[in-house]
Order: sequence, then C-alpha cells, then structure tokens
Amino acid sequence: MDDSSEAVFVPTVALGDFNKSVPVYAAADGKHYMVDVQLGYRSNSSIPQVARLIIDTGSGDTVVFGTVHCDNKSEGFNHEARGGRGKSVCFDYRKSQSFKFNVEALGRKINHECRYEEPGHKGAYCKEALLIDGYKAEVMCELAWEDVTFAEENAESAPQHMIRTDICVVNDTETDSYKMRYWNNTQGTLGLFYHLCEPGQGEAKCLTPYPSILSPNSLSETYEYMFTLDLNSPDKPSYMHFGAPAAGWGDMSWSETQPVSLLGRSHSYSSRYAFHSFELFDLRVCGTDLLGNYSSHWTAMIDTGAACLSLPLEFFAMVEAWVPGINCVQEYIDGVDFTECITDELPCPNFKKLTICYLNEGVRASDLPVMSFRLGETENKLYLPLEDLVVSDRPSGKPRVCLNPTDSYAMFRTDQIKDLLYFPKISFGTLALRNLVTVYMFVYTYTSIFIYAYMCIDMDVDVDTDIDVDVHINIDICILDIYINIYIHIYMYVYIYM
Repeated sequence: MDDSSEAVFVPTVALGDFNKSVPVYAAADGKHYMVDVQLGYRSNSSIPQVARLIIDTGSGDTVVFGTVHCDNKSEGFNHEARGGRGKSVCFDYRKSQSFKFNVEALGRKINHECRYEEPGHKGAYCKEALLIDGYKAEVMCELAWEDVTFAEENAESAPQHMIRTDICVVNDTETDSYKMRYWNNTQGTLGLFYHLCEPGQGEAKCLTPYPSILSPNSLSETYEYMFTLDLNSPDKPSYMHFGAPAAGWGDMSWSETQPVSLLGRSHSYSSRYAFHSFELFDLRVCGTDLLGNYSSHWTAMIDTGAACLSLPLEFFAMVEAWVPGINCVQEYIDGVDFTECITDELPCPNFKKLTICYLNEGVRASDLPVMSFRLGETENKLYLPLEDLVVSDRPSGKPRVCLNPTDSYAMFRTDQIKDLLYFPKISFGTLALRNLVTVYMFVYTYTSIFIYAYMCIDMDVDVDTDIDVDVHINIDICILDIYINIYIHIYMYVYIYM
C-alpha cells in the first residue's frame, strides 16, 4: 500500500550556489518560515529597522507589526521572532524618514475592508483577513509606503539598493489576541503572489505583477524574475535564493506554463491577483490514483502562508479512506480556534468546525505512506512523505496530520461563478514542501494604464503590440473616471526539485 517502496528519483546534478541567497528562519511553531526585511535606511534623521516576516506566496500584502500594538499586547502574545536580528523589536515608523502614511488608498487594497480615522491619527485603515488551513487570521492595519529590501547580515542597505512599496502597519490594540495567533512569534507577513500593477498610483514602484521586493529593479538585473525556496525542518538551514544556480537546473521537473489574466477594477469579473500555480499529474497514495475519476491533471498552488496540504473534498475523502492510522474529526475550541461564521448573525453564535486528522493510538508518523505526483505526464515522480505533515499543535498535544479539506469540486460545478481563482485547488503549504525545492519564475511583463477624462465612453478595442502580450482594452466610463483594463497573460512556471 505504500508508494515509498518504489525507487525514489535522485537528481544527477546538484544545483550549486545561486547569484544571491538569504537565510530563512523557521517560526517557533515549526510550521511557518520567515525572512529578514530591512525597512528604511540610515540618514541624519532616520535609522534602518529589520522585521522578521512570514514568507507568504498565498497573499500579496506586506504586513508589519508596529510598536503601539506590541506595547499593548505583551501578555500572552508577542513578536519575539525566533533567533537572529529583530528579536523583540516592532516597527516604529517615527524612526524612518522614508516612511509615509497612505491616506488615499481606500479601494486599492487586495484583502481589504477599509475605512478612515480608526484609532490614532487620520489615515486609511484596513482589516487584514486571511484564511489559512481552515483558520482565520484578522487584524487592523494602516496603509503606508516604505523603502524595503532583504536585510543583509552584518550590513545595512543604502537607499539606491531598496525599492518603494506598499506596506500595512499594525497598531491594533482592540482585536482579540487569539484572532491574531497566526502572527505570534513573528513580526508580520511578506506577501509574494502576483497582483495587478498600476503605475502612477501612489508612491510604490510598480513595473510588473511580480512582487516588487523580488524584482530585478530591487535586487539585480542579472537575477531575472525568479526566486527559489529551499524549506527544511527547523533543525536544518533553509534559504531563499535569487537568480540561477551555478550548476544549472539539472534534473529539476518543470511545470506546464500557467497563463493568467489580470483584470482592472471596472471589469465585472475583475481578478487583480494570481497565485503561484501549476498543473499536477498522477497524484497517488497507497497506489491509488486520486485524480482518476476526475481528470488527468489538476491545478495546484503553493501557499507558504499555510502549513498543511489542502485537498478538494473528494480527494481528501479518498486519502482519509486509504491511509491507515488516522482519525479525522470535526473540532472547534473557543478562545483557541477562529474560523468563518456559519450564519450572518453578529456576534457569531456558531463557528465552522475544523477537520483535524489525529494519529490513532500506537501509530507513529513513520508508519504513514508516501504520496507521489508528477508535473507532467512523462515527468519524474516527486514524493511527499505524509510523515512530514505531522504536527502537535492542538491543546491536547496529540499528534495530527496537517491535512486540510477544501471546497468540493461538485460545489464548483453547480456555482454560477466559475472563476479560476475559486476553482478548488490542491494547495501545498510549508510542511508539504520540506522534501522539495521549489522555483518560481515570471516570464512576461506588461504596462497598465489609468487616466482621467471628462466624458462617458463605452467601447472595446483590441490592440496589437510589439511584445508578446495580448492587450484588450475595455472602457466603460461615466463623468470623470476612465479605467482601462488590460488582460495580462502571465506565463509563470513552478519548478520542483527533490
């Protein structure tokens, strides 16, 4: 029943050194990974500060916890990021000359529920709300601009080596701590998915949908649009690499290209962001093909803001049936868990229960089978030991397999909104990546347009360009605002190396 008895593919060529590498640190819970980011620079009136942020390929916002929040949430909740610089330090915007509050940003934030004049001084405050492994995380933060870059060990970066970007500063003293436990022992989030770029909108430097802090404009032209994550167990070093490896890519498996259309605000089905996704083939556990009754392949994504392996409900049920030694139960613990409300009532009388898959008594993590998959019909097999998904993070201390059911494919088929963003994807969290090295590449760029005009227009225009980008302009305007939507075809790859 165990795929681990097969000969495991071993690459013939090591990757070697990259153009640039920065250390990645495991969070105290062992489920999330962080990187040091420098905010601001040294001058006569400011000093650089370093925040240790969760690497999150499943969101696009950079969230930084501020001193007001940290000073008021000291009991039972802290931001003492594990090891290294930045320990017990939260961001103080008053020490940065390059920091500037963004009071004109309402409606521009991706994960947003925004309003003006929340505690403190006037500004644009937004609720940062994430759904991670079935849990919710929630906090209020204030939109701003800041110069950022990856922090260098034993060195400070000068302004010319930094890039201006959007950040959201948390000085929230009202939200319950258990709703923010995702950020416990960290100093925020570094969001790294693709999102619509609108040059000229604010002070952030925006040239492509690629995350600004990762772009060649921020690092080096020679690194191109790619980064690599090598995440390992907490007792081993982990890294984020930039550029190409000295020894070449060797036997790394390449995914199919993923064309993604990003649409502007005025489109009725606007999609302003895109995940790091790939097509997954031949997904098996205990010799059983999980995709066999549905398709030859399935869309998957990599979400390093999460920890678990998340599967559409149909595939989850098959794993639950085939994997011996696990018992999946419905569970919700008040004051510990925070999930979506089942009703629209306020305050919420009944929260959605979590599915927790505990190991049966006497079953060891090493007894669990190994899942396998491919990135193409003829590509080499890649392996995901379910042993790597075992954590002990529930109040009972009992070990569980970090396996999470998501929406049913049957629900998607009957829903009127059939958008790729809502398609029930397979999602690889950090624990599912420990046996793999993943590379994220962005291929084509684009330019978007935003103008004002005193007129009303309704027309569609197809535009031929000299670059390999399909452009479709739709203008649907009244009075002052003209929004020009560009359909951007982003061809992105996910490479995986084991």
